[in-house]
Amino acid sequence: MLNRRMIVGLLAGLVLGGGISAFAYSATGGGEPEVFDAAHSDLSVEGAAVFPDFPLYAVGESFEGRALTGMTRRVDARVAPDPRRANFVGFRYGDCTPTGPDAGCPAPLEIQVWPACERNLSSYSLTPFGDPLPHERLTVRGVPAAFFEEGKRLEVYTGSVTVVLFAQEKAQLLRAANELRGANGSARTGTDGRLPAAAEGALEGRLAC
Repeated sequence: MLNRRMIVGLLAGLVLGGGISAFAYSATGGGEPEVFDAAHSDLSVEGAAVFPDFPLYAVGESFEGRALTGMTRRVDARVAPDPRRANFVGFRYGDCTPTGPDAGCPAPLEIQVWPACERNLSSYSLTPFGDPLPHERLTVRGVPAAFFEEGKRLEVYTGSVTVVLFAQEKAQLLRAANELRGANGSARTGTDGRLPAAAEGALEGRLAC
């Protein structure tokens, strides 16, 4: 079941492009309340709170009336000689109605958290010659960030992780980024609301895993 967030990564030189959505969807569509889908989630809120591998950030158990409906943990094996792989924890908010039996559909808001050593601003190129993927740089809560996909994807570079947010509008992405909070014990935010500064070398791909 492919969707936009899965196939963007197939662009030349953009293996980690738009992210890989590992969520199963449940098509409520008929006015039913959104609920956490434990049967198709790899983690619970309690499980995320003790996740040990890297800091996690999310927007709590709901966002703008959309419940947290699923979590996933994806970590692929590295395949030589390419060191790149999918390695993230994802949080899905809200639900969607697929257009057909084999069609996927994106959640209204999805947040993925990756180790910055495996996904960062230097990970993307539009061509094999290293031409950069078009993006818009900005600062969010005191740390570097970038819009991709015409404003439907926002990446926030904080500490040792890259927080990737997917939605349909820039304004919604910015609102979500401003609500990010730690979801496990190793994630921190300052008393002034600022996020931890990006680790040295993280944006340039020089951070070791």
